[in-house]
Amino acid sequence: MSNLPPHQRSPFPGDADAPLQYAEPAPRPVHQKRQRARGPPALLRDYLTRAELLELVPLSMSTIDNLEHAGVFPSRFKIDPTTRVAWRRKEVERFMEQRAAKRVHKGEQHPRQKIRRSGCTQRRLVTELTHRLEKRKRNISKQETER
Repeated sequence: MSNLPPHQRSPFPGDADAPLQYAEPAPRPVHQKRQRARGPPALLRDYLTRAELLELVPLSMSTIDNLEHAGVFPSRFKIDPTTRVAWRRKEVERFMEQRAAKRVHKGEQHPRQKIRRSGCTQRRLVTELTHRLEKRKRNISKQETER
């Protein structure tokens, strides 16, 4: 009988005294990533890919989509024959410069900033606006009847 521990004994009866020998696993081939042919660096190209656009513009992609649909943000173009899209660098930079020119400085009030009013003041404003609206309607109806 062999003095080897059970996990090192050969399962074959004639090889009882020989220790099991394990073959070294074959080395795996080293796969190199396929290098894509790249053009000039991103700073020198006339267009921006989606990833480059998101690095340059501090907006989410859904906001960019909405602004583009509204005609505010520069429109994209398709890079054929793939499904990738790109934006013209100059148009995006012009958009960012226009946004920077419209910024509000400290001390200035933003045009859309709401002014808080008490409930009484708000009721007065609503009443005044309703009277103005009724007056306009009366003036319009008088003008139509005179014609």
